[in-house]
Amino acid sequence: MAETLAASVAPGSSSGDPVPSPIAEEFLLWLTVEKGRAVRTLSAYRRELVRYETFLLARGSDVPAATAEDVGWFVQWLRDEGLGAASVARALSTVRGMHRFAAAEGLVGGDPTATVDTPRRPDALPKALTEAQVGRLFEAVGQMDGPVGARDSALMEVLYGSGLRISEAVGLSLGDVDLDGRLMRVLGKGSRERIVPVGRAAVRSVARWLDEGRPVLAGACRRRGGPTRDAADAVFLNQRGRVSPVKEDG
Repeated sequence: MAETLAASVAPGSSSGDPVPSPIAEEFLLWLTVEKGRAVRTLSAYRRELVRYETFLLARGSDVPAATAEDVGWFVQWLRDEGLGAASVARALSTVRGMHRFAAAEGLVGGDPTATVDTPRRPDALPKALTEAQVGRLFEAVGQMDGPVGARDSALMEVLYGSGLRISEAVGLSLGDVDLDGRLMRVLGKGSRERIVPVGRAAVRSVARWLDEGRPVLAGACRRRGGPTRDAADAVFLNQRGRVSPVKEDG
């Protein structure tokens, strides 16, 4: 079976334009009419479904008779063929979408993908900025005037000099900052607390922000009804004098 599949539906191959089954065609038509999928996207879905149905055929099965075991072996075959986790997940997503559609429309008795786990994609390593890129960021921030410019300069210095995540920096409270001792108490992931040293440049920028910039934004907020509880003690405020929610970063 492996040799036959490798020749007819090798991952990434584009030999001709095989025709999917009627159920797959109905699914693709639904994606076109109801979801407005692009032509290129539909073409990719079509190739994935043909590959899946060819695999089922080699196992003596088809879409209406497919079982969770069939889907599981399909996933394993894709891995054996050298596809990465992201590509396998994408193929399974297409297959899962078709089976869910077919079950919802009453074309098949159930969804065999319901108990099949999606392959976990490996976490991408963060890309570090080059020295030149960091320099351009500082230059751009340095050209900003007023309280927002003071805030962004302080935030950049803290992020660059102390290695904080953006969520950690935004989560700093006034009581967490010891400018005289050049230290910050940081609450990280999992509520783990650590003490972080702060460089002289960051201390100067944060002091300037706290003395000149933050009172301006906090005052504007009070005139509009007062700060929220978290903003009252927050080191960094947004332009409305409040704390912007930040998605937890990696």
